[in-house]
Amino acid sequence: DKDIIYPILRHLLSKLPELRKRAYLSRFLTAIEVPEEMFADPEIMEKYQQYKDLQENFKETHKATERLRGTTLQPTELKREVAQLEEEKTQLKGKIAKLEQKLRKLENFDELYEVTSKLRKEQEEEAKLAERFQEQAMQLKQSEARYYQAR
Repeated sequence: DKDIIYPILRHLLSKLPELRKRAYLSRFLTAIEVPEEMFADPEIMEKYQQYKDLQENFKETHKATERLRGTTLQPTELKREVAQLEEEKTQLKGKIAKLEQKLRKLENFDELYEVTSKLRKEQEEEAKLAERFQEQAMQLKQSEARYYQAR
């Protein structure tokens, strides 16, 4: 009957990406029914706990993947952003040149310039170290997860 089928099809087709994702996730996140008396066996209990741990790991990995997919930009957006950044770069170079000309008149310019350059380099180094720290913390988490899975 058209009155029944069409609204169902409209609903399914309008939410197709969400429903596909839901169907995909359900394959991995559906709980396995284990009778309570089976948990008396330590091996079954251990395997069930491994199963639950793997499900949690899958959830975290899937969430991270979804976040990454959401943050990627389209090529046209990237080109536009690159062009904007290039424009900002040229503007900043111009401002720096103007400031250098103004500041050259100061009597201790060379010393001030050297100190500010060192400060900027140290700040860049600090940012790189913070980024490396985050990467290593992520690697540590991944290694711990693999270690616990291997046990």
